[in-house]
Amino acid sequence: SADSFSFQTAATEAMVIDSTGAVTKPLQPAFLAVPSGVQSNVADLTVLEFATEVFDQNADWNNSSHTFTAPITGRYQVSAIVRIDNHDQDGDYFAMHVATSNRDYYNLWGTAQFDADATYHPFVISLLVDMDASDTLQFKYAENSSATAQADVSTSSYVSVYLVC
Repeated sequence: SADSFSFQTAATEAMVIDSTGAVTKPLQPAFLAVPSGVQSNVADLTVLEFATEVFDQNADWNNSSHTFTAPITGRYQVSAIVRIDNHDQDGDYFAMHVATSNRDYYNLWGTAQFDADATYHPFVISLLVDMDASDTLQFKYAENSSATAQADVSTSSYVSVYLVC
């Protein structure tokens, strides 16, 4: 339109600069996903199931395998708010685990301060990670082996990834 300028690739709009200078990139890898229901009794290193896509701009999130695959090499912003309900206090720790092809990241909590099973605990993660083309990323729950697999992933959980640079 007269109020914007767009770049196209193979007849698909790849970038738009509007009259205010705001830039949108409709093909930029970016997704937000939520669970389709409560995931119950998760055990150590269970892949968390974020099966409902709120959006997936470049179709890089597989909501069946719950895996993000980087379409190109770059730096990706990874964000998550994952609420774990009914965590077993008898384990030494529990963690939110972001597993990528290049390395693993953990947000770890010890359970020594709990005098009962935790009703709920939110994990919040914000990371800038390096990924090569075709590298994968999954969100997992981790706990030590002495814990009973009774933790549940609440539907009040969200994960997102987008290409920064």
